[in-house]
Amino acid sequence: MDLNHPKISAFTREAAAELRIEQPFVEFVFAHPKPECFDFRCEPPDNGWTCFLPEDVETAYPLWSANADQTLLLRKSSGIAFAFGYHDEPSIDLVSSTAQGVLAHLFIALYESETDTAELLAATEFAGFRFLDECIEFCEMHGEDHKRWDAQLTSFIARIDAKAT
Repeated sequence: MDLNHPKISAFTREAAAELRIEQPFVEFVFAHPKPECFDFRCEPPDNGWTCFLPEDVETAYPLWSANADQTLLLRKSSGIAFAFGYHDEPSIDLVSSTAQGVLAHLFIALYESETDTAELLAATEFAGFRFLDECIEFCEMHGEDHKRWDAQLTSFIARIDAKAT
C-alpha cells in the first residue's frame, strides 16, 4: 500500500535532467551506500512518506528520508524548491530553492551533531557541496541563539541559494 500523497513520483535521472539539477547532487542522491555520516539522515526515500502537499505543487520527488519523513524536490509552476514532507503532519517546510541550499541544511545538521571535520570534508566532496566553511561559520556565530535560530537559518539558506545560482 502506497502511503505517499498522490503527487509524489520517484526521482529519476530523467526528471533531474529536465529540472536541470546539478549533476554532483544527482549522483549524491542516487549513491548507495553513502558515507557513514549520512546514516539516519539520508535513508532511502521509500523508508518514509509524505501525507500532504500544497496545491501549488505539481510533483514532489522524494530524495531521501529520515525518521519516516522525506526530503523532497518540488516541481511548481514557479520553478523548483526543496522541502521537508512529513508522514504525520499535514504541512511541509520549504527549505531552499537550490540543491546547495538543501545540502547546507543537511551539513549544518551534521556539524551540529559533532561529525568529525575530516569526515565532513570528505562528505562535501561526495555530495558536491561547496559551502562547508560558510556553514561552520554560521553555526559558530549563531549556534547558541536558540530563540532566533529558525529565522537565522532561513536567512542563511537563502544566502547560500543566492550564491549557488
